[in-house]
Amino acid sequence: MRSFCLLLGVAIIQGVIGQDDIFSVVPKASNIVPAGEQVVLECVTREPGTCAWKLDVPELEGTGFLTQTAANFLTASGLRARDATSQTDCTIIIESVERRHSGHYTCSPFMNGGQKDAPSAEVIVAVKPASVAFIGEQAETTELTVSSVDTVSVSCEARDSRPSAELHWFLEGSELTDGVVSEETEDPETRLVTTRSTLTHLFERQDEGATLICRASHPAYEEEDNREASLGVVVEFAPVRAEGSDLGTLYGFTDGEDKDLTINFTANPRPSTIQWSVGNDAYLTAGEQTFDGRIIAGPLEEVDPAMHEYSLRLTFSPVAAEDHNTTFTLRLENNLGEQELRVRVAADAPPPPAINEPQPASEGNEESAAAVEGDADSEDSVDNAGVSGGAIGGIIVAVIVLLAVIALVAFARSRGKWCFAAKSSDAGAEALVTKKKEGDVESAANKEETKELTAPDGEGSPKREKGEVVYAELVLNKDGVKTEVRPSPEKTEYATIVGTKTPEAKE
Repeated sequence: MRSFCLLLGVAIIQGVIGQDDIFSVVPKASNIVPAGEQVVLECVTREPGTCAWKLDVPELEGTGFLTQTAANFLTASGLRARDATSQTDCTIIIESVERRHSGHYTCSPFMNGGQKDAPSAEVIVAVKPASVAFIGEQAETTELTVSSVDTVSVSCEARDSRPSAELHWFLEGSELTDGVVSEETEDPETRLVTTRSTLTHLFERQDEGATLICRASHPAYEEEDNREASLGVVVEFAPVRAEGSDLGTLYGFTDGEDKDLTINFTANPRPSTIQWSVGNDAYLTAGEQTFDGRIIAGPLEEVDPAMHEYSLRLTFSPVAAEDHNTTFTLRLENNLGEQELRVRVAADAPPPPAINEPQPASEGNEESAAAVEGDADSEDSVDNAGVSGGAIGGIIVAVIVLLAVIALVAFARSRGKWCFAAKSSDAGAEALVTKKKEGDVESAANKEETKELTAPDGEGSPKREKGEVVYAELVLNKDGVKTEVRPSPEKTEYATIVGTKTPEAKE
């Protein structure tokens, strides 16, 4: 058993190596081309033989074995040999590919030892989709009506293509990849493929008015071809006020004056229930008024039908003192939900905004409220920023200037420049250095005195009286520190050097 497996493995390896030894060029495995283009199926052998091809092409009249010597069949099928006289170049060419040429082609020449097969090559004549369209409920409409609370599924098809088309979904320019499922179906007769893609998505209120696009991609498409289908999105949602349900306090409602309270909101479909409540006493629908006729609920008005925006007005004729302590509630409802909006009124001007607290808008004082809010935003931005960009820039400039000044001072001090140059009080020391450099003006007497000063006590040293004072100068120059003795009239600085005798040890 072990020997059989070993022999089988050797045979497989030899077969692979043998195939590589036979063919120097083999045809490309997949050839996808549009109709009318040329297709070249290259097959070149290393040794001479008799060229032949095996065809599995259902739409050609002749199928099965095909030799290059069958000139009539080649011509009728739209094929030709690149070199009909060659014994090594078995390449065939399809001059103008048609749908009937789709299939598998195998180069199979007769060589010494039998017929050898190269890897099979598939020719796919690209056929662009016949159409791209929505199916189902959206097949005959240009709008997709969806709910903001429920997911919806929509399907799109690219019909009768070869190879299969790819479908992509876009919502207002952004591609949707989640919730997409695709499937393909091939017609057994035409071998054309229909691709279906289904999108399951939860649309939001903000998607109102957006465009949903199903777009196909296919190698046979040309630039002018229509490759997509689109639907306008209509989103149904419950009544809502984008700024929030609590309007806060509206100012400028002065006692004795007529005043309108107006609230804007959006809803789709339009609300079926509209009801005002004045505190806990009165409930008004559109067109109704309180018992005394002082407060009137106006009708529903369309502000922007395309965006489903509406407004309702409550008229005070006139404003009374008790209105200032009353909460007015507007209840709105449609088939997708309900919303309650609350508001209060006051006679005074709006108070200054508290720190980190938004100031409610005021009718009749919108400009002043906007100005106050703008100032508050400016102060918040400064507080949050900590140090402004200008202050940081000033600090950086100051540090750079300080470093430059320190560098200049260090340079001047090391070079004796500017304020560090020698002054008149240093003239004596400079004069001494100059005298030494210009020719050793100092005579031998000075040298002798120097020697006498520096020489150690010994036999040759003169005896000094106890407490004797010797005048000397300390000169600083580039050669180091030297002590030079000067006669008393020429001294500039002096030091007292006191010589002491060390008691000799007794033997």
